[in-house]
Amino acid sequence: MRFFIPNQDNEEPENSQEEHEQPQISAAQKLKDMISEKANLGEFAGDAIASVKDMPFIIPRGKYSLDLYDDFLKMHGTTHDYKVIYKDIEKAFMLQKPDGRHIAFVI
Repeated sequence: MRFFIPNQDNEEPENSQEEHEQPQISAAQKLKDMISEKANLGEFAGDAIASVKDMPFIIPRGKYSLDLYDDFLKMHGTTHDYKVIYKDIEKAFMLQKPDGRHIAFVI
């Protein structure tokens, strides 16, 4: 999805000193900040409790890095990022695969 956001060039600082003190924020950056704030995508409260790098997943397919926080987990992939809130998880299973060596963790 793409958005066209025209720049607001008609907002001129009153004198040149104010321009150097406060950097101009583009309309696109303002929209991004507003969406991140409403969707709770900004800075997370605290650091990650644990991180796992390049864990293979069946669904969604691919390798993802997991960051576990107090209230949610975040999955970072090559093309997609997911945020899963713990209270939204109803059940979790550890199932042994037929080869006897591997385990599938199902959420």
